[in-house]
Amino acid sequence: MKKRAFASAAALALTLGMAGQATAGGITIADDGISKLKVEATVFADMTNHKATAANGTAVKTQGTTVSRAYLTVKYNFDENWMMRVTTDVSTQNNLNSKNNNIFLKYAYLQGKLMGDALVLRLGQSHTPWIDHEEHLWAHRYASPVLIDHNGYDASSDLGIGLKGKLADGMVHYWFTITNGAGYSHPQINGSKTTT
Repeated sequence: MKKRAFASAAALALTLGMAGQATAGGITIADDGISKLKVEATVFADMTNHKATAANGTAVKTQGTTVSRAYLTVKYNFDENWMMRVTTDVSTQNNLNSKNNNIFLKYAYLQGKLMGDALVLRLGQSHTPWIDHEEHLWAHRYASPVLIDHNGYDASSDLGIGLKGKLADGMVHYWFTITNGAGYSHPQINGSKTTT
């Protein structure tokens, strides 16, 4: 069977027609010098060209473009120390043969610098440290999640509380979290997973 497939991922910038100034990584909607509201969007799309020969000798060709992930993020900085973030995640990876998308609340947290960058508090649904660290080691983003997230060993976001920071002029980084362990796609109520 001959098989040829390729995929590429592209990040697209969000364009809002009547929005304020455009900045790298998003668009600043409001900025009064102390507080700032910013909107960001990232879309990962893959293009596929697949040729195969069926058992009866018939050539089968599949072509198409799929939006595998789409993120919409709103960040609000109350001042230089406190901010909040809400990010939605639209995924089509688990149901490519259906017409439905999975829409999740990926991040929703409040963050405050208690002692500058040395001690930062996060409350809510936030990044899990190991997967966030692993994604930042890559030179580029793959279309699918990291292996740990993909196989369900851990989730890239979870509900809880965390402390993170940088010490010794940024030579030492730390990040401790206490989470409920359910992951962003299975929020827990009273200790039991909810299903849809």
